[in-house]
Amino acid sequence: MEKLLTDYLYEYKNCPLPSLGSLMLQPGHAKYLPGESKMLPPIPFIELAEKEIDHYSLVDFIAGKKKISTEEATALLYRFCNRLKKLEAYEELPLATAGSFYMDVDGRLHFKSVAMPAAFFPEATAERVIHPDVAHNVLVGD
Repeated sequence: MEKLLTDYLYEYKNCPLPSLGSLMLQPGHAKYLPGESKMLPPIPFIELAEKEIDHYSLVDFIAGKKKISTEEATALLYRFCNRLKKLEAYEELPLATAGSFYMDVDGRLHFKSVAMPAAFFPEATAERVIHPDVAHNVLVGD
C-alpha cells in the first residue's frame, strides 16, 4: 500500500488521507549564494497538510493497480489511515521512498520527508552581467 501511495503522490503531487489530511508535494525555492556566484535549484519537499481533499481518484488508482474493487481499495486506504492514527509517540511508519510518518507526544501526526537526490537538481553559475554602454546599470528585478 505504501508504494501505491508514493506512486500516486509523485504522479498527482498530492495524496489524500481520509480523516487525517493530505500529503502535498511542494515545489521548494531556489537560493542564490552571492559569495560563490551559484544558484541552488528549488528542491521539492513533501508536507502533511490538514486540508482534506477528495480521495475517490486515489481509490480508483489503488483499485486499478491492484485489480480489485473500489470497495476493497477504500477499505485498504482506511485501514492504512487507521494504522497512522494508532501510532505511539515517536513511532515511525515509512512511506516507501518518500519519507515516514510519526506521532509526536501531543498525539499530532507529522511527516518527515526524505531529501531528494541532489543529482536531479544541479547547481547553476550565477554571474551578474554589466553592460557599460547602457544608460541604466540597474535593471528591474536586480
